[in-house]
Amino acid sequence: MRTPAVCAAALAAALAACSPEPPPAAPPVAVVHDLVAELPVAELEREVGTIDAGTAEARPFLVEGWYPDEGGDGSPTIAWSKGRSSALDFWLAAPRPLRVEMRGAAAAPPDGLPQGVSLELNGHPLRELSLAPGAFDRTVELPPTALLAGRNRLVFRYRKPVRRDNRHLAVAWDVLRLRPGRPSSIGLPHTAPPVAGEPPALVLPLGTQATFYLPLEEAGTLSLGGLVNEGGGTLQVIARLEGAAEQVLEELAGARGPRSLELPGRGARLVALSLRAVPAAVSSTGSFRVLAPAVRTRGPAPQLPPRPTAGRPNVLVYLVDTLRADHVGVYGGGALTPHVDAFAAEATVFENAIAQAPWTKPAVASLLTGRGPLEHGVRLLEDRLPREAVTAAELLQAAGYQTAAFSTNWHIRRETGMDQGFGTFDFSPDEAASDQLNRRLFPWLDRQAKAPFFLYAHALDPHEPYTPPEDFRARHAPGVRAEAGTEADLKKADASRGKTRRRAMEELRPLYAAEVAFNDHSFGALLQALRAKGLYEDTLIVFLADHGEEFNEHGARGHAKNLYAETLDIPLIVKWPRQHTGRRVASIAQQIDVLPTLLQAAGVQGPPDLPGMDLAAVAASGEAVEALTGRSVLSHLSMREHVGMSLVQGGWKLISPQTPAVAPGRELYHRVSDRAEAHNRLTAAPVRAGRLSSLLRAELERSRRTALAPEHAPIDEETRKALEALGYL
Repeated sequence: MRTPAVCAAALAAALAACSPEPPPAAPPVAVVHDLVAELPVAELEREVGTIDAGTAEARPFLVEGWYPDEGGDGSPTIAWSKGRSSALDFWLAAPRPLRVEMRGAAAAPPDGLPQGVSLELNGHPLRELSLAPGAFDRTVELPPTALLAGRNRLVFRYRKPVRRDNRHLAVAWDVLRLRPGRPSSIGLPHTAPPVAGEPPALVLPLGTQATFYLPLEEAGTLSLGGLVNEGGGTLQVIARLEGAAEQVLEELAGARGPRSLELPGRGARLVALSLRAVPAAVSSTGSFRVLAPAVRTRGPAPQLPPRPTAGRPNVLVYLVDTLRADHVGVYGGGALTPHVDAFAAEATVFENAIAQAPWTKPAVASLLTGRGPLEHGVRLLEDRLPREAVTAAELLQAAGYQTAAFSTNWHIRRETGMDQGFGTFDFSPDEAASDQLNRRLFPWLDRQAKAPFFLYAHALDPHEPYTPPEDFRARHAPGVRAEAGTEADLKKADASRGKTRRRAMEELRPLYAAEVAFNDHSFGALLQALRAKGLYEDTLIVFLADHGEEFNEHGARGHAKNLYAETLDIPLIVKWPRQHTGRRVASIAQQIDVLPTLLQAAGVQGPPDLPGMDLAAVAASGEAVEALTGRSVLSHLSMREHVGMSLVQGGWKLISPQTPAVAPGRELYHRVSDRAEAHNRLTAAPVRAGRLSSLLRAELERSRRTALAPEHAPIDEETRKALEALGYL
């Protein structure tokens, strides 16, 4: 017999079954971008009154057609024009009548006539100046109808530059002043000092702007906790989608309470969001305080997949020096590498692997420490790995691994600090061929019967000079001159121009290919030895390069000169223990991912702040090549006059040169459709460029917090000669 309580419960259940289901609860509104926290990676602008050419402060305004800064130490600082035109960028909160006051010195053309300089503002011709040789002071009106709110470009076109000391000079620019201009004391946007009981705030001085490049997956809104006006003017909230014009979402003046503004677009997209403080007059001072600015959307933030667990396998890292990805068969390199291709058929191929640097020492330091060049302190030719750096060999040795390194490169030796944690460290530059490398490391493998081992093998074959064994030379470079590829011949090739240079590159490419093929043969012999010794199945094997090699694709030969794909795109193939099924992964991978991968496979706890990611988790993430959010790769170059950085994210790459030797200005490439990086999309995709610039700033900020102090090792005469033979000096 049922009790009343049981009957009531049954009735309630029946009614519930017949009733329509309640609507699902809406996902919570989440803050996806806290603009106060993200200010360090925003693009900041301010109006300026004076541009003092020849100083570091002026260099960001000098965008095209300028030689390096000169002067100082009591003499005037100047910047010479380069070639037939120079371009100067400056930013305005709003157009207004301006004049530019210019001071400099004109070079005397050989025809005896004055130097002519035509001015052009945002594509509008202004006037032509006739400058007699020597110092000058001139003023030119800038009409407001030709000026823009935002970035403006002033171009100087020269009648006849003068050739002097292998340079093409027209004007030595000293000072350019915009009148009436904003005071130079105006600061950039910044965060307000925290005050108990008050929300965090951004402070935008009048005549400044902060732009945030925000990836959004859903509809989004900008929420402002309030606005405090401390000086007049208006605060413009501006949004821009790629390929579309700016939209002024709202203009705010005076103190305002909380408000919410819908951002344009739907679905996955990038939004450039600007907060611009426009003064009521040039002389206006003061600022806006923007309280608790944030972008909100519905739904939780995506989470990375957890890392898998593993046992304690043997670990082999086989690095091929100077091996560009497109010369490996599984990366589209044809039949050059049959042994690597067979290995890849039962391993995991990371299709978009990028080096942390385009030369050996910082790249290998990144591999061994799991940190990029801005953190581990190895950036210059004379740098050595700091003693406080923690390496893969040290971590695995402490966990009971036998550790050994066999190096053939002068950058990877005890004097550069790369021996840290290796129980055996063999540096034999006189036996640099990969078959000789095998003969040295095989006996060490024979002794590894008990403890698991970590073996690092550094093969040098494809590195210059390009002198493959005769049988491989005959097979891959028949008919090439006997002296081609030697150290002396390479110096001639590097100094050549035009058709002579193109012919030289046509000879060097097959010699390089022959070196790659020879190394593949040696790698196949190493794999066979591992199988014969019963070590292959239980060994985690990582095959990769430190960097690639250029053959004039962007005007250079070799590496450590720029940051293009031919020197940064590398092969990265991982075979986990007992893996037999091949897999290809499109997600971005990088050299700093190797250390977390080794530690995870070995069950070893590493430093908690490693920026890389276990490659097993990268493979499991399924991150799309064109993802708006997700991983990015920072690469760094500092080799004499070649200094710069690049950042890859979401199928795009930004090159940010710090010296003209790397590139004349920023460059943006869509790697999905332009893997050769031949078409600069900077002007066509400014929002994407801004987003990558903000990610670059974020990486710089993170690196500054964790950077190790560099250590230096003097280069003795023997090392100097060796580095010269390798093309570094």
